[in-house]
Amino acid sequence: MRALLLLLVLALLPCAPARAAEAVCPDLSAEEVSDRLREVRGFVARHEPDTRHWATAFLSLHLTMVGVQLSLAVSADNEGATVDGWVGTLSSTLGVATLLISWPQLVGAGGALDALPTRTPEERRYALARAEQRMRRASDQVAFVRSPFTSILNALYVGGAGAFTLVGWGRVTGGLILAAGGSVLSQGRVLLFPTGIREEWLRYHRRHPDAGCEPMPDPESIALDGLL
Repeated sequence: MRALLLLLVLALLPCAPARAAEAVCPDLSAEEVSDRLREVRGFVARHEPDTRHWATAFLSLHLTMVGVQLSLAVSADNEGATVDGWVGTLSSTLGVATLLISWPQLVGAGGALDALPTRTPEERRYALARAEQRMRRASDQVAFVRSPFTSILNALYVGGAGAFTLVGWGRVTGGLILAAGGSVLSQGRVLLFPTGIREEWLRYHRRHPDAGCEPMPDPESIALDGLL
């Protein structure tokens, strides 16, 4: 149940609705829109690589651990080692699942922003709103990942997995190794999660309190409505 709770919380984070306090974007001048859009794109370009490296590194680590633990479970010559292997495989698989479900908002943001059309003033305003919202969601994700709540959830999960192995199967060494290794890995994921985009967002939002506002409809929708 603890693992399912962790999966649910992390899965809902990127999909959280926009804040109720957000208003429709103000009517900025063309120069202001271009300047702010260029600035946000610069933030994304600066911090996306570090976040991508973090994500790919931990995904590779978790997948490697799944393979190693699965091999140990299949090749073990006694019941205790088999239990250790299967519990470790399940734990590492959940690590992969939580990472994929809560994939960093900043990864892929640069390409998504570059794909937005910016030929007309309306398109640039829409692109700015989308860029600021993406940056805000990435900042919120950093705040959640680095919060004490996430560390508590991780501790509950790895502690429960270790206790299951220790109490349920009497595997003292296996349970302690699972709990200690899981704690190091889960806290490493938290402590090494890049925070640069949140720091950029907080400074940017202080200068532009309207940042991350609700964008107008897609410019193509506006054009279509005008034809109908």
